[in-house]
Amino acid sequence: MKILRIVDTREYEEAPSGKWVPIPGSGNQRECDRCGRLHEVHAYVETDDGRTMIVGTGCMGLGPEAGRKFASKAATVARLTTEREHIMSLIGAREAAEREVAMLTPPEPVDVSKPYGLGVEVGGFFAGYQWRTHARPRAEAVVDAERHWQEAIVDEMAGSRTPIYRLKDSLSYVEKRLQTAEKAIEEAVAVGEIG
Repeated sequence: MKILRIVDTREYEEAPSGKWVPIPGSGNQRECDRCGRLHEVHAYVETDDGRTMIVGTGCMGLGPEAGRKFASKAATVARLTTEREHIMSLIGAREAAEREVAMLTPPEPVDVSKPYGLGVEVGGFFAGYQWRTHARPRAEAVVDAERHWQEAIVDEMAGSRTPIYRLKDSLSYVEKRLQTAEKAIEEAVAVGEIG
């Protein structure tokens, strides 16, 4: 018997702990060609007589331990794929929000006095320009207050406070891990066992 590929069909969601976990019953439940039970993780195998069967990972004929390892590797690929799609959607939402906010005109800056110095507020966001220990030009404070106002609007519209550079770093990290996981499963399938 030769293993052709392993697919975890379950959907994954982010748990409150930040880990991605499978949603029970969310996958494509298919009856195993060998044992007749329903499986959401499918192993495509080629029999000695050339037929292709779809079985559960425990029914591949490699023993339960190897089956669990194959299922774990398939789950890793499915989880990382879902995580990648989630991060890509966050990046898309953030970029769209940034484009939209860039076209907005900030509210007029208002001079305010705080106990620790003078400053300006733009849309409720304060930036100081005269502190007790040093003075700063008002124009700089206005630019800072406008930037804080824009960032707050982007955060609200995008539904996330994570800056785009961090999202892109996370995407790069997840894509590297996904490539490694896919390569590991291809190598395991090629030899028909997990070493």
